Amino acid sequence: MSKPVKKKLTQSERVALSDEKMFEAAIALIIEQGVNNTTLKEVGERAGFSRGMAHYRFGSKENLLVELISTSNHHWRNNLTQYVTQKDGLNAVMGALEAFEMQLLNLADETRALYILWFESVGHDSSVRDRLSQIHAHYRDDISQWIAEGIEEQTIRADVNPVFMAQQICSFFFGFIYQWVVNEESVDIRNSISDYRKNLVRLLAPA
Repeated sequence: MSKPVKKKLTQSERVALSDEKMFEAAIALIIEQGVNNTTLKEVGERAGFSRGMAHYRFGSKENLLVELISTSNHHWRNNLTQYVTQKDGLNAVMGALEAFEMQLLNLADETRALYILWFESVGHDSSVRDRLSQIHAHYRDDISQWIAEGIEEQTIRADVNPVFMAQQICSFFFGFIYQWVVNEESVDIRNSISDYRKNLVRLLAPA
């Protein structure tokens, strides 16, 4: 019996596969030794390619990091969509919290590496910091829109300021992850987010 013929990958599929391997290598290296100590040469070698492959593909470490951020953000947006589709107002906010919990539990290494990268990038101007600023703005805009929808449909109190509340909820996300990155054992993901969800409902829901 003849063996099945393997389908040849297209050029774009080969590039996507090599990028995925290098992103995985970059994530592992960032967790192990931080952003500053991670080099393109190490990323290429860890991914199983030649030492110059990562430089050939991305040109610089900063370009690689920007691409890594964009890819990780794409994963987050896909995850978020599963929990907020066909929801609005307070239900969408609760869905986003559930998506956040699942992100920490199911994509722990990627999330940890991404936030190490973010925390290390805020001290200086760079394209990484610019991309981070854009992503944060999108997060705040999403939540602000959900809050405004909840006020309109009367599932959220009319005196809540959508912009300020979005800032506060994002502060919970980023502050929670900061504590988790520093000391994972000190953070109870499921119970902490569950408790925050209950407190947020009490804070936002009409009397």
